[in-house]
Amino acid sequence: MAATLHWPTPSHSAEEISGFGDGDRWVPSLALRVAFSLQDQEGSVESFNTETLAPLRPAAADEKLAISPIAGARLELRSPAFWRGRSSPSFFISGEIAALSNQRQRIAREGNPTGIEEPDRTAFPQEAILGLGSVTTADIENVEFSASAGLFIPFEIGDFRFALKPALGYVRRRYNFEGRVFEALRPNPAGPTQKISMVGNESLAVDALGPSLELEYDVAEIGESFGASVFIGGAAHRIVGNRDVAFSRTATAPNQGGVIESFAANWTADVDPWIYTAGLGVRLRWKGLPAGWLGGRP
Repeated sequence: MAATLHWPTPSHSAEEISGFGDGDRWVPSLALRVAFSLQDQEGSVESFNTETLAPLRPAAADEKLAISPIAGARLELRSPAFWRGRSSPSFFISGEIAALSNQRQRIAREGNPTGIEEPDRTAFPQEAILGLGSVTTADIENVEFSASAGLFIPFEIGDFRFALKPALGYVRRRYNFEGRVFEALRPNPAGPTQKISMVGNESLAVDALGPSLELEYDVAEIGESFGASVFIGGAAHRIVGNRDVAFSRTATAPNQGGVIESFAANWTADVDPWIYTAGLGVRLRWKGLPAGWLGGRP
């Protein structure tokens, strides 16, 4: 017989169980979620001649907001209700793996650091050389892991069944930072060009903890074994531990007089301690574990 789908209509008898009509058992579920996260990122870059300490390129520093779209799959397990009654809470744990959109952005930049490009002729001024500048970029890796544990608190408004889900969550993500400095010195348009290129990179993995809150609405029951719901919520996770990096590179190049000169570039980057997330999703619950199994209330 084909499964039937119908809207949940709660009973108000004294024997009613809590949750979405499944509070007498363990309820596993799979949720698909789309969301976005917000986090500030800061960066700086400086370069100089290591002997004279004269600046090579102008220093730059700036702050940018990273907005990262997220799409994830979440497995959750909810316990039986703590006691019988329509408003009895229960406990849940969940884990999620999510894909983040590639958010490579230039935090601090001066000039146009795409790489040294000289004109196709013998004599030309320094101003004709393209691709010169400095930059610090940040990128969030495309995979993020998270987990949470909290309470499932059901309530009703008329014939509609809802649940509030306060929880404490954990997030792990990784950032990749890159720095580039390109400079070309040509005081004599007829002489050789002194080309200086420095490229460096560093990565940072962070762990964050913080509260979350979701509102879930029981949408439908699919036969006797499944239920569907939708949810919306947000979270604020604070990074625990290190959240900044610093790296440097050196290079040597002969000047027009043939003297070898040494140069260095320093980059710094850090991320804001708070990661803010908001999103929505749909959940499919399996209600196939009957009462009395694994501690479920008969």
